[in-house]
Amino acid sequence: MVRSYMNNKTKSMSLHTILIAVAVTCIYPFAWIIANTFKPNSEILKNENLLATLIPNHPSWTNYYKVIVEFGFSRYVWNSFFYTVTSVSIAIVVGISISYVVAFYRFPLKNLIFGAIIVTMMIPMPGIFIPKYIVIAELGLLNNRLGLILPFATVLIPLTVFIVKNFMDSIPKEMMEAATVDGCNKWTKLWFIVVPLVRPAIATVTIFHVRSIWNEWLLPSLVITEKALHPIQSGLMRFQGEHFIDYSLTMTGLVVATIPLLVIFFILQKHIINGITSGALKG
Repeated sequence: MVRSYMNNKTKSMSLHTILIAVAVTCIYPFAWIIANTFKPNSEILKNENLLATLIPNHPSWTNYYKVIVEFGFSRYVWNSFFYTVTSVSIAIVVGISISYVVAFYRFPLKNLIFGAIIVTMMIPMPGIFIPKYIVIAELGLLNNRLGLILPFATVLIPLTVFIVKNFMDSIPKEMMEAATVDGCNKWTKLWFIVVPLVRPAIATVTIFHVRSIWNEWLLPSLVITEKALHPIQSGLMRFQGEHFIDYSLTMTGLVVATIPLLVIFFILQKHIINGITSGALKG
């Protein structure tokens, strides 16, 4: 019995040691980036000791002042916020409407249409950048906010339909029939009955979409050349020259760019977990 206890204790200690090592491996890069935002670039380049890189010699908020005030990084944050909110809102509204029609109504070729929407999710994004750029250019939307918002929204709609429609399939048909008997029209049923029931799915796709659009760099770099319209990822490129990279400002910009995503995640965390676990239970 003592031997069994010792074996279990040894296994537990080994498991905890492995978990701690994995946690340190994952957390250290983030701690290193945050620590370097309080250092000048020269101090970052000369530090060789791993522990010393986490301890600034003379901590300062200068990098944050330079990034936000001198480089006007707040403008890029606002641009990304605008692009993200508008494109995600369009995708959510359109995706919910399509999901509602596909889930609760019968019409010819319904399954074919739904399948065609889902197939578009399998197309790699870089593979459609050239035709997408040509269409945007033909519409005269280069260096225009709509030139990013519309392509972003269309890319997000299929995933929205795929997730939300599966949640709607679990809503009892009797509930919808009862709403019809009570005099609810189809749009009242959608926005006041169905949408509240699929909030976990909406929260889940929202955080996925926000992360995707917020971190997008390639399409904005092709469509937008005016600095005043650049999103945050394009703004980060200002800290990199042809022969020199200001690591302190780049890392500070990365921290500033990450904060909004963390805030949104913590706000929607409960719904996201519910959405993922509910989807797992249905599967």
